[in-house]
Amino acid sequence: ARERGESLEDAARFAGRIFAPGWESERGKGARTIARWAALNAVTCGANVRQLDGDARRAEATVAGWPSEEDLASFGLTQEEADALNELYGPIAERLGLRSAWRRDGDAVVMSFSARESERGAAGRGT
Repeated sequence: ARERGESLEDAARFAGRIFAPGWESERGKGARTIARWAALNAVTCGANVRQLDGDARRAEATVAGWPSEEDLASFGLTQEEADALNELYGPIAERLGLRSAWRRDGDAVVMSFSARESERGAAGRGT
């Protein structure tokens, strides 16, 4: 992305759009399920899950330990640049009818997923 003059956030969102169809089987399973899968993805990269909370409407996963200083050096990235990869989940969540956000909290990243307003109303009606 850098070589092409693109932001890492844009590159991550592009990758998210590519991967999003592979998440289709999780549609309708709720925010907690998607947060769990996002956390498991981070684990496959070396992160540790610190916390997973929530329900079908809103959930958060807190992961830490990735990337390591060694990983950052190996890929020539700063922590801020590596954090941009969290944008990957935006297009995935959108495809599944959810919203996503993330934030750095010290040495951890908190990923949150929530139902869109129209989805919340439908969930409240039992549909």
